[in-house]
Amino acid sequence: MAAPGSVGLTAKIPDGKRAVAVETNDVTNVSGFLFPGCHVDVLVTFKPEDNRNEDVTATVLQNVEVLSTGERLQPDPSGKPQKVRTVTMLLSPDDSQKLVLAANKGTVQFVLRNGTDQAQEMRKPIQLKDLQVTSAAPSPVAVRRTPAAPKPPSFYEVETYDGAKKNTVKF
Repeated sequence: MAAPGSVGLTAKIPDGKRAVAVETNDVTNVSGFLFPGCHVDVLVTFKPEDNRNEDVTATVLQNVEVLSTGERLQPDPSGKPQKVRTVTMLLSPDDSQKLVLAANKGTVQFVLRNGTDQAQEMRKPIQLKDLQVTSAAPSPVAVRRTPAAPKPPSFYEVETYDGAKKNTVKF
């Protein structure tokens, strides 16, 4: 652990790990819902030198712990989003180098993970062509009549939550 008498962020860095800060914005930090203690995957979108200017998105790191958001070392107890300009993550020295290179090579995006999801999977980089859908004409299909769907209710109900406060609106 940290040296005796360490305070602040230094006290949270175990031996062999590093704290690395990355510039962020409302989009890359999941609309302000990244908090200290969250775990994220780190993606980078960039133009490879040998790929005819086509952007590529690749997963650089998985299951990375967020140490601080902005100047906060603890999450907001109410869970409200925070506008921050930097996110600091706990990484090995090798992963620190990957993150710094990714941040300098392209656009870094954080993908928030469920707190219990510890899985790490190999992901192949994705290119624009992987997102394109072919527009081939659909093949003829026999039409089968199905019973009419039940009539929808005459009103709709929407529930919203603001922290622990629940609000229901009918229209």
